[in-house]
Amino acid sequence: RLHADQLETVSGKFPKLTKIFWRNKGTSDKIKFVEVGNPFRILFVRFLAFIGLPLSVLLFFTAEEVTIIIFGHQWMPSVPVFRILSLSVGIQIILSSSGSIFQAAGDTRSLFVCGVFSSVLNVTGILLGIFYFGTLTAVASCIVVTFTINFIQCYWQMYRVTFRRSAWPFMRQLIS
Repeated sequence: RLHADQLETVSGKFPKLTKIFWRNKGTSDKIKFVEVGNPFRILFVRFLAFIGLPLSVLLFFTAEEVTIIIFGHQWMPSVPVFRILSLSVGIQIILSSSGSIFQAAGDTRSLFVCGVFSSVLNVTGILLGIFYFGTLTAVASCIVVTFTINFIQCYWQMYRVTFRRSAWPFMRQLIS
Protein backbone atom coordinates (compact mmCIF):
# COMPACT_ATOMS: atom_id res chain seq x y z
CA ARG A 1 0.00 0.00 0.00
CA LEU A 2 2.78 2.44 0.85
CA HIS A 3 4.53 1.62 -2.41
CA ALA A 4 1.37 2.33 -4.45
CA ASP A 5 0.92 5.71 -2.75
CA GLN A 6 4.51 6.62 -3.56
CA LEU A 7 4.01 5.72 -7.22
CA GLU A 8 0.84 7.80 -7.38
CA THR A 9 2.65 10.77 -5.85
CA VAL A 10 5.50 10.50 -8.34
CA SER A 11 3.02 10.44 -11.23
CA GLY A 12 2.11 14.06 -10.49
CA LYS A 13 -1.63 13.41 -10.22
CA PHE A 14 -3.87 13.86 -7.23
CA PRO A 15 -3.52 10.49 -5.50
CA LYS A 16 -5.63 11.29 -2.45
CA LEU A 17 -8.35 12.98 -4.49
CA THR A 18 -9.83 9.74 -5.82
CA LYS A 19 -9.86 8.27 -2.31
CA ILE A 20 -11.72 11.33 -1.00
CA PHE A 21 -14.30 11.07 -3.76
CA TRP A 22 -14.78 7.33 -3.21
CA ARG A 23 -15.06 7.84 0.54
CA ASN A 24 -17.95 10.22 -0.19
CA LYS A 25 -19.76 7.62 -2.28
CA GLY A 26 -23.44 7.47 -1.44
CA THR A 27 -25.95 4.67 -1.75
CA SER A 28 -26.85 5.63 -5.30
CA ASP A 29 -24.73 5.02 -8.38
CA LYS A 30 -23.63 8.64 -8.39
CA ILE A 31 -21.05 9.80 -5.94
CA LYS A 32 -21.85 12.76 -3.75
CA PHE A 33 -19.10 14.72 -5.46
CA VAL A 34 -21.13 15.12 -8.63
CA GLU A 35 -24.37 16.15 -6.95
CA VAL A 36 -25.55 19.68 -7.59
CA GLY A 37 -24.97 21.90 -4.59
CA ASN A 38 -21.94 20.02 -3.32
CA PRO A 39 -19.50 22.88 -2.76
CA PHE A 40 -16.40 20.65 -2.73
CA ARG A 41 -16.38 20.23 -6.52
CA ILE A 42 -16.65 23.93 -7.17
CA LEU A 43 -14.25 24.89 -4.39
CA PHE A 44 -11.63 22.39 -5.53
CA VAL A 45 -11.57 23.57 -9.14
CA ARG A 46 -11.72 27.21 -8.06
CA PHE A 47 -8.77 26.58 -5.74
CA LEU A 48 -6.79 25.14 -8.64
CA ALA A 49 -7.78 28.11 -10.78
CA PHE A 50 -6.86 30.47 -7.93
CA ILE A 51 -3.34 29.04 -8.00
CA GLY A 52 -2.92 28.33 -11.71
CA LEU A 53 -4.29 31.39 -13.45
CA PRO A 54 -2.31 33.98 -11.45
CA LEU A 55 0.75 31.75 -11.81
CA SER A 56 0.31 31.91 -15.59
CA VAL A 57 0.21 35.70 -15.47
CA LEU A 58 3.19 35.86 -13.12
CA LEU A 59 5.28 33.56 -15.33
CA PHE A 60 4.29 35.51 -18.43
CA PHE A 61 5.46 38.84 -17.03
CA THR A 62 8.56 37.49 -15.28
CA ALA A 63 9.72 35.22 -18.09
CA GLU A 64 13.06 37.00 -18.51
CA GLU A 65 13.88 36.90 -14.81
CA VAL A 66 12.84 33.27 -14.43
CA THR A 67 14.89 32.28 -17.47
CA ILE A 68 18.00 34.08 -16.21
CA ILE A 69 17.70 32.67 -12.68
CA ILE A 70 17.05 29.07 -13.73
CA PHE A 71 18.95 28.74 -17.02
CA GLY A 72 21.26 31.74 -17.33
CA HIS A 73 21.73 34.49 -19.91
CA GLN A 74 22.52 32.09 -22.74
CA TRP A 75 18.83 31.02 -22.75
CA MET A 76 17.40 34.52 -23.30
CA PRO A 77 16.34 33.71 -26.89
CA SER A 78 13.86 31.19 -25.42
CA VAL A 79 11.92 33.86 -23.50
CA PRO A 80 9.23 34.40 -26.20
CA VAL A 81 8.51 30.66 -26.27
CA PHE A 82 8.45 30.53 -22.47
CA ARG A 83 5.98 33.43 -22.40
CA ILE A 84 3.63 31.70 -24.80
CA LEU A 85 3.80 28.38 -22.94
CA SER A 86 3.22 30.10 -19.60
CA LEU A 87 -0.28 30.98 -20.79
CA SER A 88 -1.24 27.30 -20.56
CA VAL A 89 -0.07 26.73 -16.97
CA GLY A 90 -3.41 27.60 -15.36
CA ILE A 91 -5.37 25.44 -17.77
CA GLN A 92 -3.03 22.50 -17.24
CA ILE A 93 -3.27 22.77 -13.45
CA ILE A 94 -7.07 22.70 -13.58
CA LEU A 95 -7.09 19.94 -16.20
CA SER A 96 -4.77 17.74 -14.15
CA SER A 97 -7.60 16.96 -11.71
CA SER A 98 -9.96 15.64 -14.40
CA GLY A 99 -8.56 12.10 -14.41
CA SER A 100 -9.24 11.64 -10.70
CA ILE A 101 -12.74 13.01 -11.13
CA PHE A 102 -13.51 10.64 -14.01
CA GLN A 103 -12.13 7.68 -12.03
CA ALA A 104 -14.06 8.58 -8.91
CA ALA A 105 -17.25 8.87 -10.94
CA GLY A 106 -16.57 5.44 -12.42
CA ASP A 107 -16.49 6.80 -15.98
CA THR A 108 -13.16 5.52 -17.21
CA ARG A 109 -14.53 5.36 -20.75
CA SER A 110 -14.81 9.15 -20.82
CA LEU A 111 -11.32 9.38 -19.33
CA PHE A 112 -10.06 7.22 -22.19
CA VAL A 113 -11.91 9.31 -24.79
CA CYS A 114 -10.46 12.52 -23.35
CA GLY A 115 -6.97 10.98 -23.32
CA VAL A 116 -7.17 9.88 -26.95
CA PHE A 117 -8.62 13.24 -28.00
CA SER A 118 -5.86 15.05 -26.13
CA SER A 119 -3.12 12.91 -27.65
CA VAL A 120 -4.35 13.29 -31.21
CA LEU A 121 -4.97 17.00 -30.79
CA ASN A 122 -1.58 17.74 -29.20
CA VAL A 123 0.37 15.73 -31.78
CA THR A 124 -1.57 17.45 -34.56
CA GLY A 125 -0.85 20.86 -33.04
CA ILE A 126 2.85 20.14 -32.70
CA LEU A 127 3.10 18.82 -36.26
CA LEU A 128 1.17 21.83 -37.55
CA GLY A 129 3.53 24.18 -35.74
CA ILE A 130 6.62 22.38 -37.03
CA PHE A 131 5.72 21.66 -40.63
CA TYR A 132 3.25 24.42 -41.54
CA PHE A 133 4.52 27.41 -39.56
CA GLY A 134 8.08 26.24 -38.95
CA THR A 135 9.02 28.29 -35.86
CA LEU A 136 9.31 27.52 -32.17
CA THR A 137 6.90 30.30 -31.26
CA ALA A 138 4.36 28.80 -33.65
CA VAL A 139 4.79 25.38 -32.07
CA ALA A 140 4.32 26.91 -28.61
CA SER A 141 1.23 28.80 -29.80
CA CYS A 142 -0.24 25.63 -31.31
CA ILE A 143 0.37 23.76 -28.05
CA VAL A 144 -1.40 26.47 -26.03
CA VAL A 145 -4.35 26.34 -28.44
CA THR A 146 -4.54 22.53 -28.23
CA PHE A 147 -4.39 22.60 -24.41
CA THR A 148 -7.23 25.11 -24.38
CA ILE A 149 -9.35 23.03 -26.76
CA ASN A 150 -8.56 19.93 -24.72
CA PHE A 151 -9.63 21.68 -21.51
CA ILE A 152 -12.96 22.71 -23.03
CA GLN A 153 -13.59 19.24 -24.49
CA CYS A 154 -12.63 17.41 -21.31
CA TYR A 155 -14.75 19.46 -18.95
CA TRP A 156 -17.64 19.55 -21.43
CA GLN A 157 -17.52 15.75 -21.59
CA MET A 158 -17.23 15.53 -17.81
CA TYR A 159 -20.33 17.62 -17.25
CA ARG A 160 -22.47 16.48 -20.19
CA VAL A 161 -21.62 12.76 -20.26
CA THR A 162 -20.41 11.87 -16.76
CA PHE A 163 -22.47 14.26 -14.62
CA ARG A 164 -25.34 14.65 -17.12
CA ARG A 165 -25.46 18.37 -16.42
CA SER A 166 -24.77 21.58 -18.29
CA ALA A 167 -21.17 22.75 -18.25
CA TRP A 168 -22.14 26.45 -18.33
CA PRO A 169 -22.55 26.86 -14.55
CA PHE A 170 -19.06 25.38 -14.13
CA MET A 171 -17.58 27.76 -16.69
CA ARG A 172 -19.31 30.72 -15.03
CA GLN A 173 -17.99 29.66 -11.61
CA LEU A 174 -14.51 29.24 -13.04
CA ILE A 175 -14.50 32.70 -14.58
CA SER A 176 -15.90 34.45 -11.50
